Amino acid sequence: MILEATRILADWLGGQLNDYAGAPQGVNVQLAWLRDNGLLDAGDPMPELVKAVVDVTRDNWAARGEVDPNGQFPCLVVGPDGPGDWEAQTRTRVKRDAEHVPFAVRYVTKNLNTAKGEADCWYTLRGVVRSLEELLRYENEGGPRTRNQTVILSGTALRVGPAYMQLGDAAVTGGVVLELKLRDGKP
Repeated sequence: MILEATRILADWLGGQLNDYAGAPQGVNVQLAWLRDNGLLDAGDPMPELVKAVVDVTRDNWAARGEVDPNGQFPCLVVGPDGPGDWEAQTRTRVKRDAEHVPFAVRYVTKNLNTAKGEADCWYTLRGVVRSLEELLRYENEGGPRTRNQTVILSGTALRVGPAYMQLGDAAVTGGVVLELKLRDGKP
């Protein structure tokens, strides 16, 4: 369930999955929505669009807790962020649920120590939250929230905040942790 949820989140945020109506709702779509709806402070330029969304199951650098120094920035790194609460007994069940399974979406930039870089981080994380809210809409359960019999049923908690970790000449400057309720339809 961890692998599928990680990949669903990364593909959704990167715009590779569409919602129930066939429209992408990834982070860059949400950044444009913030701009188009007057939700940037007066005088603030449009945040730099996210150039890449990688995850720990398909990117060797991310799997090692690093970023490709030749990669595209800013980027988002998606991966599990700790253990969840899993049903222990499944012999008499046709499914297994897990609750409070945390996944992190980290914003990585090379635009360090600048007010613009800091503002871009927070606008982008606002876009991430909007995108995740779209993913978690009821209408999306049967489509983009399902992979290999694993379903993201709902979000159970959401935390947004600063996080700093130097990664070569780039750094994680903030992140979102989303706790999910998952279901394995073929345990």
